[in-house]
Amino acid sequence: MKVFRLSVLVLLLVLTIALYFLIQYRTKNYSGGNTFIGDLSFHLNTGNFKEVYADLFTDKNQLTNPKVVRLQEVSNLGYTFYVGQVDYPNTPNISDDIKNQITQIVANAKFPKSLLRQIPIVILNSLAVRSGQYLVDPNTHSQLPMPPLDQSFLNESGIYDEYSNRAVVVAAVIYVNKTTVIQGSLTDALTHELGHAIGAKLTDQDWKKFYQLRNIPAGTSRSGTNWVLSPTEDFAEVYKSIFTGLGVKTSYGAVNQQTKGFVISIVNKLSQ
Repeated sequence: MKVFRLSVLVLLLVLTIALYFLIQYRTKNYSGGNTFIGDLSFHLNTGNFKEVYADLFTDKNQLTNPKVVRLQEVSNLGYTFYVGQVDYPNTPNISDDIKNQITQIVANAKFPKSLLRQIPIVILNSLAVRSGQYLVDPNTHSQLPMPPLDQSFLNESGIYDEYSNRAVVVAAVIYVNKTTVIQGSLTDALTHELGHAIGAKLTDQDWKKFYQLRNIPAGTSRSGTNWVLSPTEDFAEVYKSIFTGLGVKTSYGAVNQQTKGFVISIVNKLSQ
């Protein structure tokens, strides 16, 4: 008798869960890609049970909270990354064309796949930014507030933003200015920001070597306020130039073979 009752309870539980998912699927806010049921289905199908756990136990208010910048996991031709957008509520989701462009860019840039999963890429419309918006980091599930923006962002193609806890970097996000996407400059913008992500992994000895190769004065601040003289900006430009053929916009000249070999060796080491 006890076994029968237990079986009935289990059956009722299974039916309840099935009904719950059916209701969620039929509910517009929770169906399709980049939504609760879509994410859960994708993670179940790919066997990513860590993300299944996160899907089931993440605060569901985040799914409809307008202050949360939703991220979508994209798996495309061997590359996995997270994308999101900050835009008006009725803006269409990021298109497959943009996702394919991002895949092509990271592939051409030889960007390490393990590092790619750790750095969400967010397309940002500055007109749609609202106070208090934040991302939920897909790796640590912690809240990452949107960076403060001013009018200078209108002249920038993107931002590589790091988040620290007690002086230790715990997360990073690439924000791409939507204007660059509209103007067809995504390759230039995103590859430059990917260069910052590589540069963030350089050791002090690596930076010393890079200064020598680029004839940067030894006392130059690594992240100076003058963009064209900033070594970190120069590294991002060098990286971009090596993997896209586009010109370097900083003041330290074209990339020679020694510098190219040095940067490629850094990328290869990070890809191991």
